Amino acid sequence: MDRVDTVLCCAAPDTRRHRGPAMFEAMMHGAGLPFTAPRGGVPTVVHGWSEPEWTLFPPPVGRRLVHQVYEMADLDVLAELCGAGTIAFKAGTEFTAVNRALGLFAALRARTGRPRTTRHWTPLVRAASWLVGRFGDEAGGFTVTVSGERDGRPITRRLGMTARQDGGRIPSLLAGIAVDHVLAGRLQTTGLVPLHSWLAPHELRTALRERGISLWRRDDEEGWRPWEE
Repeated sequence: MDRVDTVLCCAAPDTRRHRGPAMFEAMMHGAGLPFTAPRGGVPTVVHGWSEPEWTLFPPPVGRRLVHQVYEMADLDVLAELCGAGTIAFKAGTEFTAVNRALGLFAALRARTGRPRTTRHWTPLVRAASWLVGRFGDEAGGFTVTVSGERDGRPITRRLGMTARQDGGRIPSLLAGIAVDHVLAGRLQTTGLVPLHSWLAPHELRTALRERGISLWRRDDEEGWRPWEE
């Protein structure tokens, strides 16, 4: 692309596997909490678990309701990397009622400022998540939608990945790949290391597929199809 305008990342975590208290504390703490995100190139105050929208994930995940989550590193990293004026990171479980309930809680907290702390809610929410998870699926997914301009024309590209089992491991995949590189002596730089400086696209695709991840692409308004080399 000649210019990148918007980057939208969407996560569909599995609900079968149970999470630890730290994840729930972060989720509840961010609900309704204000932070600044780029919108059309303008720093804009948004709130955690707001801006709901329906997103179509690749099979077997399908259609999910996702919300803007709390402040993520994407807001800074992607702005510097590709100059996008609008960046959002959204997520949603497979249970629409749960997503709507969290969105309602966030809206009330953003308006009233209460409760000021959510730590005492963690055990209750975690227990409810475990109960709901007994009826959930292990599949998980992630998509990236990039919109911009090429040769004077607007263009949108979508890439996705899914795991049919243990979908909650998707966020840790890059860390695992990095460990492989460190142990093999291929990654020796210390400190913050940009992904594209040590992992070529074809290496990333190979590493993901070796870990049971299916890769997808979607052009314009067509459906998802397997991403072939």
